[in-house]
Amino acid sequence: MNVTFNERNGQVPTGLGAADADLHGRLVKHLESEGELVGEYERLVASPSPYVSFLAGLIAEDERRHHGIYEEWIDSLENIAELQFSGVPTGLDAEHVTELRSILDRLTEAELQDIEDLDELQQRRRHAGPDPVRLVLEVMRMDTEKHLRILSS
Repeated sequence: MNVTFNERNGQVPTGLGAADADLHGRLVKHLESEGELVGEYERLVASPSPYVSFLAGLIAEDERRHHGIYEEWIDSLENIAELQFSGVPTGLDAEHVTELRSILDRLTEAELQDIEDLDELQQRRRHAGPDPVRLVLEVMRMDTEKHLRILSS
């Protein structure tokens, strides 16, 4: 049931519970309202300042990624609704749960190592004064913390 945002008709799929139906509607509305935002960041990317361009590019990339996340989230809700409406179970069996936990443990370990590495790089640049590199390292650390939070959910 993968459709692009432009093909969506705004209708809540049959089979979603009230909370998921509300979430679906809010996600669709958010996509509609944020369309111009990425364009504004793209204008900053064209700045003659390399730092402004680079940092705006980071934000624009995040915004494009967020847009994609909303699209995938909406698709996921629609797929869940379709499965629930047709009576297909949506859970994992014990074997898949064990495999999933093993993968999550390995990924968590790697993300924790990334935090150590980023902290070491940040520490080496602590006396550099105003430094865009430190800002980028800080943003990367926040992303890594976000990854750990998602993995622990």
